[in-house]
Amino acid sequence: MQEMPDDSPLETMVQAWIRQPESRSFDEILPQLHDFHYFHNAPYRAFCQSLGVDSLVARWRDIPCVPQSGFKHADLRSFPATETVQTFRTSGTTGEGFGQHHFRTLEVYETAVREGWRHAGLPSGPFLVIAPHPEEAPHSSLSHMLATLAATTRLSVSCGLTLAGGWTRCDTVAGWRAKPRPLSDRVPAVFSLLAS
Repeated sequence: MQEMPDDSPLETMVQAWIRQPESRSFDEILPQLHDFHYFHNAPYRAFCQSLGVDSLVARWRDIPCVPQSGFKHADLRSFPATETVQTFRTSGTTGEGFGQHHFRTLEVYETAVREGWRHAGLPSGPFLVIAPHPEEAPHSSLSHMLATLAATTRLSVSCGLTLAGGWTRCDTVAGWRAKPRPLSDRVPAVFSLLAS
């Protein structure tokens, strides 16, 4: 069973693998993560046991996938709830409630966002993204992801968030409407809509 101190060796290992995926195989990393979560996450352990899966697995393919409904109906976290720094939620558009993904730290998440962009060979921009700012949509993983990318690429994040009373918009969108200026046909635009 793995212990998770403040500066987790597991998190460090995962971040190193994200930065250099050729350095280790999935089969080296995932069984260790499964073992940790098995012992520190009671709902996950019960799910695994219901499928006859123990804490020790030889290959990552032996680890059961948690269904989407698990994130809606169970508190899936491997740390005390008091240590939660961020919770992202699904939109809830299926009418079955919100799924939730809890984080003790955002370091692995943000490393995966930045390195995923780089590993995919995506250009650094410029891009114009119209999406809610994380301050306006604090439970949106997409908004957080775009803001993370904006800090390391030439990504310009603007926002327009639908609220019960209508549309709100940030200064960037309001400024464009007040003083329109042409965009180069070489500037891709990404639009993001979130259900309310």
